[in-house]
Parts: sequence; structure tokens; C-alpha cells
Amino acid sequence: MTDTRAWKWSTFPPLALSGLGTAHVESMASYVARLSATQGQSTLAFLDSLDNLCNERPLRNDRARCALIGPGRRFMVRLIALEELTGGQILRPGTLYAIAAAIRPGSEGLANARHWCPVCLDEFSQSGVSGRLSWVFSDLSHCSLHFARIESCCWRCKSRQPFAPGSANIQSCVLCGASLSAGAQSAKGVAKQALWTDGCIEELVGFLSSNPPMVLPGGYESYIERLSKMGALSKSHHAFRRGAPSIRSLLNICAYMGVHLVDVLLCSDDLPVDRLVDGEEEPRLLSVPVESRNLQLRRLEYLLEALARERHGLVPPLVVLLDRYGLSASVKQLKERNSYQCYLRRHKLQKCFLTSRASRPIIAAAFSMLDSGVTTEKAVQNLSESTRISVRALEPYVRCVGRVLVLEGEARAAVL
Repeated sequence: MTDTRAWKWSTFPPLALSGLGTAHVESMASYVARLSATQGQSTLAFLDSLDNLCNERPLRNDRARCALIGPGRRFMVRLIALEELTGGQILRPGTLYAIAAAIRPGSEGLANARHWCPVCLDEFSQSGVSGRLSWVFSDLSHCSLHFARIESCCWRCKSRQPFAPGSANIQSCVLCGASLSAGAQSAKGVAKQALWTDGCIEELVGFLSSNPPMVLPGGYESYIERLSKMGALSKSHHAFRRGAPSIRSLLNICAYMGVHLVDVLLCSDDLPVDRLVDGEEEPRLLSVPVESRNLQLRRLEYLLEALARERHGLVPPLVVLLDRYGLSASVKQLKERNSYQCYLRRHKLQKCFLTSRASRPIIAAAFSMLDSGVTTEKAVQNLSESTRISVRALEPYVRCVGRVLVLEGEARAAVL
């Protein structure tokens, strides 16, 4: 088949987006990593150059997903520039461009750290591809190609991986260097709810990938209004938020009503207001009730006040706690609270063995281990073996995580 488009010179190599037109389309984060490698630059240096070209200030925060995939303003600026610089390549299907205006920025249900299928990653070793758009959805449980579990942390040290890793860490852990394609686990025995959720996510990604210029209008607000007035939610208390939705809220309402996510976004006026599933069947919700952002903010404020009063021991960087509570987009609200400034002063004055940036993956790995029931002593030993950092240097950080978990329990009981 002959390509009838006029050939023209492009600033960057006209690399095509992998998997275009399918539910397994490559993500923009992966595409940028491949493109930066052709320029002999790191991903961060490449993005700094791109931002400079677009007359934008380089980003120095941890919201890499919003700035590369969306929703938000910066990803749109970068996307338009890259399409032009690569000679008109179709790149929008590698982002959330089509639904960016219909969902809430900092949306629950979208991952801020890297997720991956180990088998896919092993297959990508030659092509340089490092991620699929579907992996951006944090509720995706398994890969439909290999039926392997989607991973979100290193199998050896349990550390989370940055959303946009450097070229040296596409296949390996940034903390311990272990291969991320190792330790693949079968997704046998996946719950019906997880299979349904995965199907909804892949259906949405497949639609976005096959209709690149389209912008979905979104009908969530009007649909919720109809359900609350005359439908299945009319005489019951429910936690589905009004206003711009998160991806998780959309999946929840679809699960409750037994409808498809794409239909809610495209043709909500045609959807029924009564549940399409058996009334006695338990709704397959992802999180019930959906805790409000204000509740999470108040619990985090309680935690910050308690940690700021601690005279001994370390406290984790604030960015780690914001990410843990899903409040990275709520820093402006938090800055107005007295607890914010007190915590920053407490963190600045503490004596640390490691820099704040170096300690983040260690603290994140410690949270992962202690959350899963590993003892403090075992977590310290595991981290020491994987990072080759001394037990003496690691112990204060793991103990600080243990203290945070205790205070989180107090916050849940005190702030309702």
C-alpha cells in the first residue's frame, strides 16, 4: 500500500507510534524515550529542550504523567510540538487527548508511577518501546496478550519506578538494577470485577487509538443527574461525585449500572437510568465509598501535624506523602494550612544520611514492604541487600515509615 502523504523534512526522525489503532498502543512516555535516544539525550534533557522550544519553563516536579499523557495543559503543548517536529506523525492516540477535557486533572485511576507487564517488557527489549497507554490506568490488573499480572514495583526491592525512566532504566529497576522483565506472575484466578474493569479500560484505549482526531464530549455530569433524579440512585445515598469525573469514578458508575465506559462518554443520553444487572447482585465497585479529596486532605493534615511534633527520628519528604494520598495536585490547598509550613521546617532541619531525592525510592519501597506485612528488620535487610547501602543508613528511613503507618491508623480513627 502506497503512502499518499507528501514527503517532507522533519526536525526529528519520523518515528511511528507502535500499536496504533489497537488497544495496545504505545504511550507518549515510551515514544519520547525512544525519540530522545535518537538525539543522544536523556529523556529529561530532551523534554527540557522541547519545553524551551515551546517557550515553556522546564518542569521540576513529579507530575510526569500529566505532562506527557494528560490531562493538563503541558502535555497538549508538547504533543502539538512533537507532531509538527516529527513531520506530522499521529501521536495523539498515545495520550489521553480525546478525554482530557472530560476528566479531572490528577484523576484517581491514573498512575503517577510506572506500571508494566514483564512479558511485554521482555519482548520490547529490541524495539526500545517501554510502555503501553493502557498501563497508565492504575486499575488495569493483567495483560490481555499474555495474561500476566501488571506490576507496579520491582520484584526484588519492592520500589516503585518513575513514570518516565531514563534510557538506562527502561528494562531495570532504578534502585537495585534488577530486571523488570523477570518475575512475571500469571493472572490466573483474576476476579470477575477485575476482568470487567480490564475490558472497559482496553475498550476505551482501543477506541482512542482508532479515532485519533476525535475529542469525546463526556456526558458524565448529565448522566449522574438523571440517575439521581429518576434512576437507580434516586432514593439512596451515593458517593459518585458531580463535576468533572475521575477515571475511577467513571468506572464505578459503569460497574454499578452495568454499562460501558465508552457509551457514557459518547452517548449518555441513550443509556438507561435503571441498573442492567440483577438487583440482588452486589455492585462491582472499585472503591466504596469513594473517599472525598477533602477527607484525604484533612487526614494528611492530621498526619503532618503529628509528624512535625516528633522530636526524634526522620520524617519522609512531603512529595512522598502527597503521592501516597493521591494529592499531588492539591499542593496549593495544602500550602494554606499551618501544618504544611511546620512540616517543611521539621524536614529541613533533620539530619539525613541520604539526600531527599535519593531517599524517595527507598521510602517508597519501605512503604510497599511494610504495607504487605514485612517486619521492619526484614525490610531493612532486604533493602540493604538490593541497594548495597548499609543497614545503619537505612534503618532510620524504614523506622520512619513504620511510624507513619501507626499515625495513619490514628488519622483514620480521628478524622471521619
